[in-house]
Amino acid sequence: MEIHDNTFRNPDGIKNVKAKSAEEAVIGLLLLREEYRSLVSKGNVELTGDDFISEFHGRVFDKIVELERADQFDMAMLGQYFNPDEMGRLQSMINKRTSLSLNGTDVFEGTAGLAA
Repeated sequence: MEIHDNTFRNPDGIKNVKAKSAEEAVIGLLLLREEYRSLVSKGNVELTGDDFISEFHGRVFDKIVELERADQFDMAMLGQYFNPDEMGRLQSMINKRTSLSLNGTDVFEGTAGLAA
């Protein structure tokens, strides 16, 4: 049986599907847009890895912020910290955000508030 829904690979997502979706949107936007990484890494958005319900999303968030603060963020750099399956999940988050026309600051700030 092939499973395509990340909920089954992310047990934390089963507990709160709405939070899972918001967290994936935040991560997708951070991966996609440098200006959002900058806002978070400079503390202009009150959000930490501990705010995420999913342990995976919290780890990703913390690593994105760490790399952005060191001015070393690059998707390839994330590959040092996450396995191929996890990198596939991150790419899926980017693809989902890329397919949407609304990825502006108001979406990011509203979604980041839901994830917190």
